Amino acid sequence: MSSAANNKHDNLEDAFRGRMHDAEAKPSPDLWARIDHDLTVQESARYKSSMVWYRQLAAACLVLLVAASSIFFYQISKDNQQAAQPLARTAPDQQQHIPVAEEANHIAQPAVQETKQLPAASIAATSGTGNSAETIQQPSTDNFILAEKDAAPASVIEKESMLAEVTQANKENAENYTSVLTVDKTEVRVQSNTGNTSSYFASGNNFSRTSVITPEPQVRFNAYTTARQMLTAMPTADEMRRYPIAANQLLQQQAAAPAELPGTFRQLNNSFTTQAASAQTEPVKLLSLDIVNADQKSKALKEDEPKEQGRWSIGMAYVPSYFDQNIGIPQQMGSVLPANIMGFRMSATTAEAEMEQNMQEARSEFEQNTDPAFSFAVEAKAGYRIGKKWKIFSGLGFTQNTARTKSSYIIKQFWLKPNTKEQEQLNTTTVFLPSLGSSVFTDSVSVAKTDAFYVNYRYRHLTIPVGMQFESNISKSWQWYAAGSIAANLLLETSVMASNNEVEDVHYSRTDHSPFRKMQFSGNVSVGVAKRISNNISVSAGPELRGFFDTMLSDSEKALAPQGRPYTVGLNMAVSYDLGGKK
Repeated sequence: MSSAANNKHDNLEDAFRGRMHDAEAKPSPDLWARIDHDLTVQESARYKSSMVWYRQLAAACLVLLVAASSIFFYQISKDNQQAAQPLARTAPDQQQHIPVAEEANHIAQPAVQETKQLPAASIAATSGTGNSAETIQQPSTDNFILAEKDAAPASVIEKESMLAEVTQANKENAENYTSVLTVDKTEVRVQSNTGNTSSYFASGNNFSRTSVITPEPQVRFNAYTTARQMLTAMPTADEMRRYPIAANQLLQQQAAAPAELPGTFRQLNNSFTTQAASAQTEPVKLLSLDIVNADQKSKALKEDEPKEQGRWSIGMAYVPSYFDQNIGIPQQMGSVLPANIMGFRMSATTAEAEMEQNMQEARSEFEQNTDPAFSFAVEAKAGYRIGKKWKIFSGLGFTQNTARTKSSYIIKQFWLKPNTKEQEQLNTTTVFLPSLGSSVFTDSVSVAKTDAFYVNYRYRHLTIPVGMQFESNISKSWQWYAAGSIAANLLLETSVMASNNEVEDVHYSRTDHSPFRKMQFSGNVSVGVAKRISNNISVSAGPELRGFFDTMLSDSEKALAPQGRPYTVGLNMAVSYDLGGKK
């Protein structure tokens, strides 16, 4: 020991080193065993947490598979039941639809027979001269009209019974028979028991219309009312409205016919026969025209009606987007120089203050100049249609999300070897990576300003989406859709790349220890329009928003700055192919 009498003193540094060397103690033999045990416990905890996520994902996939299988078998059984019902109705439908003309003739025959049995007294009552004349009334054209709906077989029996009752009543009350004359929407009633005729008949008007009282309104084309007056059949307003082309042709033919009456009874009979034959052919023409119109309407409806789509579909989607990683770094991190560098100096030098200022500027530069960069996603999906408008889908995808920072500061870190006290330089980096953890720096740090350069942050994920989509038609080939899904994102690779040659690129694989989260879930929402270009192929486009449920950092609670949740905004462009469809 030195004393006041002893003038031989070592310098302060040597004395301090010697005393500290004597105070050092060797570690116990079980120290490394305890460290290894702690590391094993941490690794096991991390492994168990990751296994929990995998088990949850497997359970979700299993539940989705069971639900999709149940819905699939339910739809198949429902389709089989619906397909069996039309087969049971095939025979009745054929009996109702095929013999259209035969049914019309069957309905028309009783009307023709009953009208021929009307007594002559009712016919002679309409003439003022009392001459006997035969009036042949043609069947109603309404019986020849092709009905839009199937008529029940019971209606034919009812019509026959009603016609028989009315005919019997007309026979009993032939003397008091009343006829109705309608010309140009003017109704004139003529009583047959008075023996007088209306002045309208005396005027010799060639256009008249006579109808008898029947159970249903029927059109009667009479050739003439008396032996000396022949009337031209006029189409009714209902016929004009339903058959404008045939009615106009009939009016033109009647207008072009000569209005002079024949002079002899033979000429009268010949003209009556010709007119009766033409009156018989008019319902057939109207029936043919109605059949043609019905065929054209049915063909147009079939063309306008889209073919039924298949329930299963496959598709590919490409989503260009912009990604915001939303990672924050602390603004204040203390002094950049540790205590062993400052030694026993109590104040910082000018160089140290400048270095501290550069570090603060580098952090501010990161916050201000970090912007979203171009990203993209590629997905392959398979969907199953539920009903007409809903569809569930799942698939597999790959995403590459990128962000970019414009920086002008680089950080050099140094490490002092314990035994040799030599200073070893680590890889040159930017302010991003050292600011993510709690142990920010090593023994010494140097912050230098250089020319501006760009730093790109790239994250590659494997995605497994599961979602549901709603579709609704806008027109024949256009429709709009809205889709929502949840995706599991497995981190494949993380890269930090700089355009400066001094800064080395950093890459983290899935198995490497990195500060970024290995797996995280995200919610996807998309709305857009789709265009069907063929029976099985359709293309769609619309905006898509994808938001992550967790932060990018695995230990965000230990970070020195608050962390946000990343998100992407992009345009979903997809093509879909429907597998088959019902024939």
